[in-house]
Amino acid sequence: MGAYDRDLVLRDRRRGKRFPIRESMHYKILGAFSAIPGGTGTTLNFSSTGIQFTTEHHVAVGCSIEVAVDWPAAIDGCALKFVAWGSVVRSSDQWAAMKIEHHEFRTRARLNNVRAFNEPHMDSSMRLDAR
Repeated sequence: MGAYDRDLVLRDRRRGKRFPIRESMHYKILGAFSAIPGGTGTTLNFSSTGIQFTTEHHVAVGCSIEVAVDWPAAIDGCALKFVAWGSVVRSSDQWAAMKIEHHEFRTRARLNNVRAFNEPHMDSSMRLDAR
């Protein structure tokens, strides 16, 4: 192992394997830093312990943050949102990385013209909300 490889390994001590997932997202600064506006961005990568994402402005290291990511999957025709809370551990003017302390999946909205494999086919006369 060369000196460059050894330095790279020493610098990159993150525990989780990162996956290059690119999805749109919103972020909100919490707590004492809440005067800083939130914004929108795009995820750059995910791991089991953190997320790196683009930001509209600099986000300070150490601040508490909430992110909501448009998840690329659905359950029974409902789009999902990945919501996570944590703290910013690295940042620049164009991106931030957060440590995930808590997360959950939420449903966003029913997708039009999408039928999950386990959802029975219904025409409009069979739906409860049909008029």
